[in-house]
Amino acid sequence: MSRLLLAVAVVVLVVSAQRQDILSHAVGPCLGGRCQPGHTCYLENCVPQGLVPNRGRRALDFSTAVGPCISGRCPPGYACRQQQCLKL
Repeated sequence: MSRLLLAVAVVVLVVSAQRQDILSHAVGPCLGGRCQPGHTCYLENCVPQGLVPNRGRRALDFSTAVGPCISGRCPPGYACRQQQCLKL
């Protein structure tokens, strides 16, 4: 049990340190979920492309946005991502 707890603590520390390192390169906040060329939106901040690890998730397609999320909610068939309702 203590080994598992130690392993979880190490993973949390590594992920937290990685996130802080990425955010230290941020050039400003995302505007409407978008950033200037050469940058990508990560945790509501614009960071240089290539810094954010690819975890097998597809990129967000903001061309499918139908508008902002309202109280974190969107119409059926859409999900709230970076304060925008995007098609699932």
